[in-house]
Amino acid sequence: MIRMKLLKHLPNTLTCLNLLTGTLAILYAVQGRCDWVLYLMVISAGFDFLDGFAARLFKAYSPLGKELDSLADLISFGVVPALLLHARYTTTITLHQLPEVISWFPLILAAFSALRLAKFNLDDRQHTNFIGLPTPAAALLIASGLYFSEGLDQTSCWNIVLNHPITLPVLTSIIAWLLICEQPMFSLKIKLLDWKGNQIRYIFAAWTVISLPVFALFFKPMLAVWPFFILTSYILLNLINNLIQKLNR
Repeated sequence: MIRMKLLKHLPNTLTCLNLLTGTLAILYAVQGRCDWVLYLMVISAGFDFLDGFAARLFKAYSPLGKELDSLADLISFGVVPALLLHARYTTTITLHQLPEVISWFPLILAAFSALRLAKFNLDDRQHTNFIGLPTPAAALLIASGLYFSEGLDQTSCWNIVLNHPITLPVLTSIIAWLLICEQPMFSLKIKLLDWKGNQIRYIFAAWTVISLPVFALFFKPMLAVWPFFILTSYILLNLINNLIQKLNR
């Protein structure tokens, strides 16, 4: 009996670990340390997955857990990427001798992440799939892209484009829109193993599994960009799938 009571608290404990890991990531984000931010963000995403898994396993759902989960995600996947983009943009505007206030623009990502999480809590359509880009995916997309840029020379095409004053505001705006848009996006939850109804999930899973060894064998110096590549593929696959479904109606 005591053991079961303790297990009921496991999901919220994991959620708090997500929050604490995200808080630690903030310290590195303000320093522009994309490497540590990405590592900590992956750990936060792991805790975020496990708290939901534990809640389902032990039937430990609660209104408190639901709200706590959103608050933790706001820190780990809303505030952290916003600060990371701000730190990167500070370097960019210094290169181009622009006013420092411009570097505040990426901070809107924290506000849009909050809107995304609030909508998720109130939207009954998002039990099996998402409406809009999930905050962990958006955060990992940003962190992996910036981490990859750190391993390249500043004269590389990637960094030349990234260091242009207009690039980060445009990317921030696109990601902010994706967070709150009405575009359906599949989750990786599979209730039945049937092909029908899960086609897009299986295609994405196969693409993910195949692309990793390909990157490791043929693009080893660019292996750090693989998470960015996969997350970009996830977004494009959803947008293409939604367009096909609209044309077929």
